[in-house]
Amino acid sequence: MTAARTLSRSVGGFLVGMGILAGLLLWVLYLLTLVNWMGAAGFLVAVIAAPGVLVFPIVYWAVEGTLPVAYFAYLLAGILLPSVGASLMRD
Repeated sequence: MTAARTLSRSVGGFLVGMGILAGLLLWVLYLLTLVNWMGAAGFLVAVIAAPGVLVFPIVYWAVEGTLPVAYFAYLLAGILLPSVGASLMRD
């Protein structure tokens, strides 16, 4: 395997891993927010119901009064990093 291919596979694998990590972190933040708002019932809702891409930020914005910028940053990282990493890992 050439050095360029090895490097691109390594970078691609790293980006895919970071995308997965960003997705997990996004879900944990969703879970913590619902537990903070709803107590133990929030944990059950977070485990059963998937967060909405637009519904959750709008509800958060209405309740807290601020736009959840970190939510969108993690969502964007979770979408872009795996696709960029996968394109680098192609033969």
